[in-house]
This record gives sequence, structure tokens and C-alpha cells, in this order.
Amino acid sequence: MVDDIRVLAGELVCAVHDSDAPTCHRILENASRGDLHALAVCLAASVRQDDPLLAQWKAPVVSVPEIVEVACSVTGCSQREFYGDEKYADIVNARHIAWWVGSLAGYTYVDLGKQMKKHHTTVMNGVQRVTRDPELHKLADQVVERIGGDLIRIAASQGAKT
Repeated sequence: MVDDIRVLAGELVCAVHDSDAPTCHRILENASRGDLHALAVCLAASVRQDDPLLAQWKAPVVSVPEIVEVACSVTGCSQREFYGDEKYADIVNARHIAWWVGSLAGYTYVDLGKQMKKHHTTVMNGVQRVTRDPELHKLADQVVERIGGDLIRIAASQGAKT
């Protein structure tokens, strides 16, 4: 059992390293609840505090409320609308842009989702939409520049998670 979990952990680490999402999904979907627990323990035990991947991570350089404020300013959406439940296109666009900038700044989808009361997969889809839509991407770039594009680009180049 322990060797099986180590093999599974190795496969998962390689798939993550190679950005092979289908393999990651296959491994996790086929694992039992007990396997997932053992896998988590195995992976956690293998992390060293001096690991280069951990050493590269830097805390975000801008707060989520600052990102939201600027995204609302650029898109013409109020913060009340932004945090509300309405789904008008301009409000949704403001959220997606803020999530994209937040992920660029170093926040994870889970962090952004918790702070903005949305599920992390909703955040992920919004970020992907900005990446694919040139008009939204142009607005997102304006948000980055207003916040201080150099700070966000520095954080991204130093290994901030997106």
C-alpha cells in the first residue's frame, strides 16, 4: 500500500510539473478516499522548507480590495455591484478582470474565491475568459498599469502563483 501511494504521488507530481491536467484528473478521480488521504500525507511529508519551489513564492504585492477598486474604476462598475449577486455583463467583466489581475498578483483561485465569496472554479473560469478575450485582456492590462504594473510583473517573475 505504501509503495503504491508513493508511485501514485510520483505520477501526480510529474503530471503537475508537466502541466498535464488530464493525467492529474485521472489519478485523482481513480483514487479512493483512503488513497487521497494517504496521498496528501505522503506529499506533505515530502515537502522540504528549503524546497526551491517554496523559496520562489512571494506574497502578493497588492491587496484584493485595491484590485477590486481599480477594476471597478476601469470598468465603471460600483464596488457594491461587484460584490453583489447581479450578473450583468459589465459587472461580470469587472469580476473576471479583478480575478485575472489577482491571479497575476500572486493570489490563488481559492484565495480570490474566499475573499470575493465565489467558488474557486468560478474564479478560474473568469481568469480563463480574460485570457481568451482580447477586449477584456486590454481592460485587465489597464488595471495592471493603474495598480502599478511593474510591481505585479515583478511578483509574477519571482514565482508568484497564478
